[in-house]
Amino acid sequence: MRTPSKRLSPQELTILFKLQNGEKLSQPSMIGEGCWRLASRVSAIRKHGWNVQSLILPGGFKQYSIDPENPRIVDEAQQIFLPLEAEGGQLQ
Repeated sequence: MRTPSKRLSPQELTILFKLQNGEKLSQPSMIGEGCWRLASRVSAIRKHGWNVQSLILPGGFKQYSIDPENPRIVDEAQQIFLPLEAEGGQLQ
């Protein structure tokens, strides 16, 4: 996963806050808040490492949410590995 070069916009931060609070968002639900391109905003949020899930609803819209058990994407290249203990408590 590459590191994004720009910060999240105020609108993207608002969407991320709603997702973190367990809200399920869709394009029709966000039009009233002035968000006409929710998929684009979600794409930017994903580039910042958030594990945004999508579900296709009747009518062709997507519903976006964040799993509270797994909110961030784990990049194996950036993951820290801890040494394993051998028998007797010695590190391998």
